[in-house]
Amino acid sequence: MKKSIQGKDLYAILDRGYLEPDQMVDVATRLVEGGCELIQFRDKISPLSEVLRWGLKVKAILPFHVVFILNDYVELVKEMGADGVHLGQEDYGIKEARKILGNNLIIGLSTHSKEQAIFSSTQDVDYIGWGPVFKTQTKPKMTPIGLEYLPGVKEKVSHPIFAIGGIDSGNVVEVLEKGADGVAVVSAILKSSDIFKTTSHLLSKIRAFREGNQFTDLHSFKK
Repeated sequence: MKKSIQGKDLYAILDRGYLEPDQMVDVATRLVEGGCELIQFRDKISPLSEVLRWGLKVKAILPFHVVFILNDYVELVKEMGADGVHLGQEDYGIKEARKILGNNLIIGLSTHSKEQAIFSSTQDVDYIGWGPVFKTQTKPKMTPIGLEYLPGVKEKVSHPIFAIGGIDSGNVVEVLEKGADGVAVVSAILKSSDIFKTTSHLLSKIRAFREGNQFTDLHSFKK
């Protein structure tokens, strides 16, 4: 059965560009302790054998309710025991990935424009990434796409949208106000001196926003 990403508002990315392989397990542990339930393993540096080895180590310490996504390597997803794959615009085609993975695993897709995001509604994906929203150290050469078009995209796309790129506790509410279903975070967490506290703080801001919206909606309904 395909795991659900519904309600998993914070998508943390274990990025080899920031971490040594032997740090991955410890960081993943801190993420889970901080409340994160959606984690991506991204290693574009190591040989495939090492990606698999360290991915298996991370997977082994994750509770069942945590969704574990592998970046790029469709061919390793099942062997790693990951719950799905995240693909870029230049990676595997969605149809090819779905043939390999079947219908019970998650496929996510990066989008970098409103056209790409809207086109994703015709593809067999479970969620999309929207970004980079702001300037980001993770992908410094990419031009930010901002939030201007996100509300319009949200109206035309039925699957969840995770905003990514330069998101931290200072701007996360602004991003959610524009309609993002969740936020994907890399450097704000991985460069933090206390990953547990940073994760917890981000989630508390997200939940406060969600609860505030629920209260507002209920108050309006009662009127």
